[in-house]
Amino acid sequence: MNHPQHLTLLISPDSGQVLVGYGLTATGATLSTTQHAHNSYLVLKRVFASNKSIGYERLVYAIAGVLFRASSPYPFGGSRTKPGFVQFEGRDAQAVLRFIVRQSLETAWRYKGNGAVDSVAGAANCVVALQALGRDGKDKLDDLVMKGLQKCGHIAWRGDWVIPPELRDSVSLDAPLSVSLYVLFTARRTFLRQIMKAKADSNLAQ
Repeated sequence: MNHPQHLTLLISPDSGQVLVGYGLTATGATLSTTQHAHNSYLVLKRVFASNKSIGYERLVYAIAGVLFRASSPYPFGGSRTKPGFVQFEGRDAQAVLRFIVRQSLETAWRYKGNGAVDSVAGAANCVVALQALGRDGKDKLDDLVMKGLQKCGHIAWRGDWVIPPELRDSVSLDAPLSVSLYVLFTARRTFLRQIMKAKADSNLAQ
């Protein structure tokens, strides 16, 4: 019997796309929610890393650019003053991906609905499809990467910014990534929360 706590992300053997399914072991035994979350994280990482011309981190920030907006379904969206994605406080792409997976699955387990997980699968397939377009999808993907960096709190919302070399589409996974990817981004989530709270207080005062 399919149960919300068996929900997981899978890779289609035919298309290679990310699908939502129910995960069991080869013997039919159920897995723990922690195992489902970890396996789903590995699925997304594998799909994002399948293109050897880029670092998988580029698509991680792109999927954040798709999901981290007020109009997205819970748990990522919400009110304009306090969308769900402001809960994220990690400092690198790995933390972003784990947050996206865990939040979507926990929502499915708690509320017994597939909406959040479906949105993650759809967003993953969207950014992979843009990457597959090459030059035709580059500008859109670059825009999503920048939005993802902003919404994750890894760069300021205002100012002139360029995509770091590690997140451009010319990076090869065979080459060592610069450690700057993990030290450049100082989490600004507390600062962003202060801004959102100030805006909310201002609206109430008017």
